Amino acid sequence: MGRLGRHRLVARQGHEDTRPRRARAAEGYEKRRYRGASRSMITHALLLSLIHYNPRTGVFTRLAIPNGSGRGKRPVASVAATPKGDGYMRVYVDGRRYSAHRLAFFYMMGRWPDPEVDHKDGDGSNNRWRNLRESTRAANQQNQRRAQRSNRHSRLLGVKKNGNGWTAKIVFYGLSIGLGTYGTPAEAHAVYVRAKRSLHASCMI
Repeated sequence: MGRLGRHRLVARQGHEDTRPRRARAAEGYEKRRYRGASRSMITHALLLSLIHYNPRTGVFTRLAIPNGSGRGKRPVASVAATPKGDGYMRVYVDGRRYSAHRLAFFYMMGRWPDPEVDHKDGDGSNNRWRNLRESTRAANQQNQRRAQRSNRHSRLLGVKKNGNGWTAKIVFYGLSIGLGTYGTPAEAHAVYVRAKRSLHASCMI
């Protein structure tokens, strides 16, 4: 091993991260989400000093304004979360924007979620603590409520126009399963919801 390799090995050994693998993975995920930002991730202690999160209402309010925040910053006691335009909320704190549901989890648990936070009722603006749960990407997708924007005809999850009828389909472990074609979007959607409750264990519809 060369001199440079030995120095790197010593450096790694001298700064070994002893936190649980789950905590390291969650922090790494959060940093990747904000890669390229000029400021480091907020610490839990700093968050508690700047922001108050009410777990009963899901509302974030400001406790203080950081030094050097400049003009245009919201005053103390103002609501800290603003809509993102996609149904979710974001909080601007210490020079960064964070997803409100992820920040709520960090506020309550002292660690970032591993890897995601799901809104149980499917409402991205409802950040009450009882409505949030740590989940995998698959579980989060299984609890999806809204149809994709490309689904312009039915606007119902799992339902698409098919000639003179409406076809219901569901995805299960990567496989698309046809559930039949029906006379109305509501009929097709009812069949989809029954299948979703049966096949998607993390669905809370």
